Parts: sequence; C-alpha cells; structure tokens
Amino acid sequence: MRITLGQRVENGELSLCHRLDKVAAGYVLTITDFRLDAEARSSDQAVRRFCQLIRTLLRMVPHLSYVRGMILPGVSDAHLREVRLRLRAILEREGAFWRDEDGDRWLVFCRDHQGIPTRRMAAYGNMPSTRHHK
Repeated sequence: MRITLGQRVENGELSLCHRLDKVAAGYVLTITDFRLDAEARSSDQAVRRFCQLIRTLLRMVPHLSYVRGMILPGVSDAHLREVRLRLRAILEREGAFWRDEDGDRWLVFCRDHQGIPTRRMAAYGNMPSTRHHK
C-alpha cells in the first residue's frame, strides 16, 4: 500500500501537509498533517485562521469541491488527545462536519452550489469517494 502525503506549507504559526485528489465532482484537498508551531501565540486563533483559509480556497478555486482531513482520536498521550479534541471542536464550530467515506471518518468543509462554504451536504448529494481515484 502506498500513501501519498503531499506538499507541506508553513507560515511560522502553523504547518500543514496536503494533497489534491481528482474525483468525479472535481478536486478534493486532503489535509494529511496539521501542526501548530510551538511559538504560536494562540492555538485557537491559528486554527480559526486555518479555517478562514479553507473557506477562501473553497470560494476562490472553482474546481475545488471540498476539503477534508482526519483527526485520529485513539492516542495514549493524554495531552495530545486533549489537543486533538480541542482542534476538532474548533473546526466543527467553524463549519466542518463529519462524513463517513469508505469506512473512514473525515472532517469535511464544502460549499453550496453558489460557491459558498456550507455545512449542508444536500447541495452535493453523495460526494464520490477519493479512495479509488487518481
């Protein structure tokens, strides 16, 4: 099995790794790694800026269908588990929602038919899986 991680982008406050996958509905941006810099002043604000970036991409890049990422909850490190729970809560407050895709649980940002980022999936019906597409 080969897993493609993607390209890394850093801005001094956060670092993320992403890849662009082609699907029937267009392209999906998959966030494969997300880290806050140890020097970041406010992790909540950094995550909100990350969400603003995602919404801007969804608004400005017409062929981008949705953005997704996984937050793996099962870690033995209590601090890391707490950080992930906080990240998850912030992303949900900012408009992300959970979606099952091929047996995996993804946190998804998408937009409606007018290009506005939304929590509603009805605009897309069933979004195609990216697992078997290249």
